[in-house]
Amino acid sequence: MKKLAVILLLIALAACSNTDERKKILPDYEILYNYGELKYSTNPQALYFKNKIAPEIVNEVKQYLNKFEKTYILKIRVFINEDGRLDYVKFIEEPHFMEGNPDIEEDIIAIVDKHTFPKIKLEGSFAKSAFDLKIKNGNAFDEDEYAVSVEKMPQIIGGIQALAKNIVYPEEAKKYGIEGRVFIRAFVDEKGNVVKAEVMKGVGFGCDTAALSAVQKLHFVPGEQKGKPVKTQVTIPVTFKLK
Repeated sequence: MKKLAVILLLIALAACSNTDERKKILPDYEILYNYGELKYSTNPQALYFKNKIAPEIVNEVKQYLNKFEKTYILKIRVFINEDGRLDYVKFIEEPHFMEGNPDIEEDIIAIVDKHTFPKIKLEGSFAKSAFDLKIKNGNAFDEDEYAVSVEKMPQIIGGIQALAKNIVYPEEAKKYGIEGRVFIRAFVDEKGNVVKAEVMKGVGFGCDTAALSAVQKLHFVPGEQKGKPVKTQVTIPVTFKLK
């Protein structure tokens, strides 16, 4: 998993040119900043941020990132203090061209920081707040678009037999008598295609790669919600057992 980069913005360091001095790994501040309480809140100040300020930031960051590539996804979390000022920006997910490039992070922070944020009032007092922003361009894969649970989950065309036909037992696993179950998470689109798959829990000795390959070759009856096919995540156990 990508390491979370959290950028500390302090007035005392505003004039500092050393990027490293403006960065530090922070503890989980989501609780202190009312992240969970405001995520789906109808608080008027929170809605103003989501409906007015957030789209402006997303568009400005998108225009900036388009200079590097046309297809990407960036997820950030902004932390705002009681006075409506930006405290931190946490980089949740970054496109590959941002890796190892702190200058891009600094530019994004500057774009976010120039905005005026609403002072969030909770239970009669101004409170710290945190919100997620997603900047996506092109057809970049977005895990959030794939539902974890729907009314009708995807079904493998051909059933378990189709999966079994795709499995090639690794010679290394045979040599050492390795058996077990590998759990694969597959992202299935509205047409039943596996657009991405990843190992959730493996056993090693080549079994993980073999299981991943087997699932990637599958086709599904897509998941459905309210009678319409939807993008869905599904977990598939792949069993390796020697005869």
